[in-house]
Amino acid sequence: MAKPRKPSATIVDLARHCGVSTSTVSLALRGDSRVIDATRERIVAAAGKLGYRPNAAARSLVMHRYDSRAPSRLIALSLPLSFYRWRYFQDIMLGALEVADRDGYGLLTLTHLTVNSPHHAQRAALPTITQHDVDGLITYGPATAPAVITWLRKDEGFGDRPIVSIEARSGCSAILTDDEQGTYDAVRHLLDLGHRSLLLYIYDDTEPRSRRRRAGAYRALQERGLTPQEHCHTLELTGRWNDPSVFAGGVRRPPPQADDERAQAQLLRMVRDHPAITAIIAINDANALHAHIALEQAGIQVPHDISLIGFDDTDPLLDADGNNLLTTIRVPLTAVGAAAVELLLERVTGTVGQLGTRLVPTQLVVRRTTAPARARTSSPASP
Repeated sequence: MAKPRKPSATIVDLARHCGVSTSTVSLALRGDSRVIDATRERIVAAAGKLGYRPNAAARSLVMHRYDSRAPSRLIALSLPLSFYRWRYFQDIMLGALEVADRDGYGLLTLTHLTVNSPHHAQRAALPTITQHDVDGLITYGPATAPAVITWLRKDEGFGDRPIVSIEARSGCSAILTDDEQGTYDAVRHLLDLGHRSLLLYIYDDTEPRSRRRRAGAYRALQERGLTPQEHCHTLELTGRWNDPSVFAGGVRRPPPQADDERAQAQLLRMVRDHPAITAIIAINDANALHAHIALEQAGIQVPHDISLIGFDDTDPLLDADGNNLLTTIRVPLTAVGAAAVELLLERVTGTVGQLGTRLVPTQLVVRRTTAPARARTSSPASP
């Protein structure tokens, strides 16, 4: 008969054994500097002796006496749950995996971290992130990264381990795509085709990429002597109009939902109220696909009446022969993932000691949804 397994010691057991509070034990096992070295070493030693789990955290924390730590050769990547459905995130993941594998590191993938999330999967993953089982973290989330990074460092014991943020400057190292230059190139292309009134989709005025894209559009217009506020209209993204998972072969699969109908009404109202608009730059390729369907259903032809440009070059607009028609701003997403891991490992190994930002270039890819500007001969009816 197998001998019953002895239960692991708890944090209460450690506190009683060491004659300290449970909060002191917790702080010590996180490596918090508020616990003096002698007390921290005594608690770590007791954790090993009593069989407290996770032992990996305790072994790592012993190394803090020398301001160093036993490396785990494991790094974490936090992505939205849509990673499983969107090629955008799959390509980032692929680039990250290739570099991690090349350099002998494991890559732990987490669903998108959010501050004080009640989600059980995220809460279960946090000890792995915070108790020194990973050497660093890559996080994606232009809107949420600043709060998440503050939360991890201050409240969850992540300490000063390296963090790299994709698409946001958040008090840590960052990888940004050159959305400003990409939008500048797209607007220059449209201006060369004779377009003078444009619609630019954005997430909102505070979102970092939206600000960079607006800056690129404005710069191109100003260089041609055009007033940006008069010649560039903006429309905030609504509902799932950036989600490519609802398309198959460029055709929307599920029936339109209420969000789709509101987004379609907003676009057609904008086009009706501003008849000079002859070109649209979408937030991503899926947004362009949604816009294309809405325009065509309203009798507005692309590119005869309105030119259309996507972003990312991930989701095609296919013709009957399977050719991608969509003019877009290509973002090398595998290079983004690769650059994020490379920068993180440079921080982990001390090759780069300072925070820094690296810019990944974009490229305008001209296909068949842009054409010379023409005065529109049709306008959508009022909703």
